[in-house]
Amino acid sequence: MSELSHKSYGKVNFFFATSKVKSLESEFKDFEKFIKDNHFKINRNQFISHKHLPPTWDEHQAEHRISYLTTLKGIAKALILMKKIDSIYLGEISNQQWHKIRKKRYEYSIPAKASYLLLPYLK
Repeated sequence: MSELSHKSYGKVNFFFATSKVKSLESEFKDFEKFIKDNHFKINRNQFISHKHLPPTWDEHQAEHRISYLTTLKGIAKALILMKKIDSIYLGEISNQQWHKIRKKRYEYSIPAKASYLLLPYLK
């Protein structure tokens, strides 16, 4: 989620998407503020993906987690923003497309990541 709130062009993130559709800047800023206030990137770098490991085991800190409720709120905010971007880009058909994809989520003929990328092209 910290990558989705990162401000950069040319990468798949909410900043790039909202600048392309020229809308939803306030929603993006709310999402970005939530991610920064809850220290998602700092926790990811220090505790989760182990990018900042100390040289000896004695210097390791105790296990730290982002709480379940905070993670759930972040996912919900990201999903709401994704659906708003889709509704602007695809129009009224976006809700129908999301329902079609949700029905196919347990069909393993197409990987989940690829099926959501194909959402605009479903018939």
